[in-house]
Amino acid sequence: MKVAIDCRMKHGVATVVRNIVPHIASQVEALYAMGDLQRFREWWPDDLGVRTVEFMAPVYGWREQLEYPLKRISDCHLLHVPHFNIPVRKLPFPLLVTINDLAHLAGVLPMSWAHVQAARLYYRHAVLRAEHITTLSEFARKEIIAKLNVDPARISVIPCAVDHRKFFPADESRIREVADRLHICLPYLMISGSVRPHKNVGRVLSAFKELKTRNRIPHQLVVVGEREGFRIRTELPTLPDDVQSSIVFTGYINDDDMIALYSGAEVFVYASLYEGFGLPPLEAMACGAPVAVSRAASLPEVIGDAGVYFDPYSVSEIADAMLSLIDNSTKRREAVAASLKRAQEFQWERSAQQYLQAYNHVLTARA
Repeated sequence: MKVAIDCRMKHGVATVVRNIVPHIASQVEALYAMGDLQRFREWWPDDLGVRTVEFMAPVYGWREQLEYPLKRISDCHLLHVPHFNIPVRKLPFPLLVTINDLAHLAGVLPMSWAHVQAARLYYRHAVLRAEHITTLSEFARKEIIAKLNVDPARISVIPCAVDHRKFFPADESRIREVADRLHICLPYLMISGSVRPHKNVGRVLSAFKELKTRNRIPHQLVVVGEREGFRIRTELPTLPDDVQSSIVFTGYINDDDMIALYSGAEVFVYASLYEGFGLPPLEAMACGAPVAVSRAASLPEVIGDAGVYFDPYSVSEIADAMLSLIDNSTKRREAVAASLKRAQEFQWERSAQQYLQAYNHVLTARA
């Protein structure tokens, strides 16, 4: 079996691709990775045997359709597009598409009517052309079935996972070294995610304000991720100076520093309103962080019994969930143990095997 994978996407999609390719490459006749060759050199060793195909066209644009390197992968048996931006041209081989979620149709992103309609066309084209569809959670699967009218038999759920060789509790000296470099004081609470409306960062900041003013907690709040570009003035609340001075926006940081921050967090908070999976809290759990998460979308499915849940629309519930872990050391220790145990259930090797099963299913059905 020869498989090609479009590897141009960033963020969560890139995390999936980066982690499944090493497990898939050794079990197929050939694997073509299409995308940025420099990034591939950073991701995978040369002896992995991945055949790289340069493909630099931006996603969602006309260039990717004109420049799609179909001739370079013409001997493949299957193309896997891990997003819904599939080639519009007729393909000489079957297509498997991964639809992570339907956020573009769910009203949770700051998109114009025209952009929503364009996304709808992309989604519909993807589900019509694909031989099979994979997604990341049962929540996302039900969304696809209901909103795109897809036969349930055409969809497989393959969850994300954690690279446990990297994501495990850091030692105290490493935590302090990273915290000092980023001007973070212990103890601290932590959230991760760009300031988009559905990430619900504003309500977490309001909950933190409540804890600082009502309960006088000594903690800082560390916010990891992009701050600019997502209507900050309307999404973030006005905070008094003494609360604002206790919030650290780190911007983007690399995995090594992220692991240290996860490990040192007294509570990791994830208040998202909509997620096809929700990888950051799972990574935090693998590093031994107690987690407080929203009772929304796919998050209960991923976190299981390991988290403290709250209504993501209620500032007081978010604050109380955080406080329940801050104030009770026994509960926090139990939450740490539960986090580590739950995270071990998610392994990239298992996810990669499920993708291979989906590939074989497509090829068997086509035969």
